[in-house]
Amino acid sequence: MKIENSGIVSRQSVGGVPKVAPSIEEEHRHQEHFKTDHLLTNLKGHTISSGAVTVSAQGAKFLLNMASTMILARLLMPRDFGLVAMVMTVANFLRVFKDAGLSIATVQRERITHAQVSNLFWINVAVSAVSTLVLAASAPIIARFYGNPRLIPITLFLSVTFLISGSTIQHQALLKRQMRFKALAVIEVGSMVVGVFVAVLMAALGYGYWSLLGSSLSIQTAGLILTWSVSRWRPQLPTPEEATIF
Repeated sequence: MKIENSGIVSRQSVGGVPKVAPSIEEEHRHQEHFKTDHLLTNLKGHTISSGAVTVSAQGAKFLLNMASTMILARLLMPRDFGLVAMVMTVANFLRVFKDAGLSIATVQRERITHAQVSNLFWINVAVSAVSTLVLAASAPIIARFYGNPRLIPITLFLSVTFLISGSTIQHQALLKRQMRFKALAVIEVGSMVVGVFVAVLMAALGYGYWSLLGSSLSIQTAGLILTWSVSRWRPQLPTPEEATIF
């Protein structure tokens, strides 16, 4: 055992190469994102306030969605909505598998480590990458099925959103774990505001159905930026150590 200024550093031989364990200070910093003991002192109050925030956020999102639909209905043609809706049918089906149920494990597990959440993060990214490739590969099939070649670039464009959203799953799961629903509300409403602004602006400039695609991409991108800004947790590289949580 070796004592350094940054904390206690233990050396273990892994394949003949010494391995430095994380310092106590670093481990404590990571555990700040996982601990839930502080919620037990006023669990009822946290539950009530979280419910109120969630309901308010859903109401705000409903109003934003209704307002954007009304405005875009005046700026776009019905065929613009139809083109995007054709691809969204397939995209929404694949979106069901994006989470892979791994966020529930992060939220409900009583004790969880930095290595475990990091591994779950990379699994989510991998699943999202596979979904991106599947949707992109299906672009010619979708276009052929509907008999409209314009669906190919639409499908390719929407496939990118899977990879972006997959990078926020574990961060948002950690926020839910600590019942930080105000932060989640800010992320959801804030990203939707950005998406509505982009959609209306592009539609007003005459971009047609691309305004709907720009809205989808901007929502996911804003969600990524806001999530990583609010949640200071950062994943480490994948490791087999302490990776199993099931």
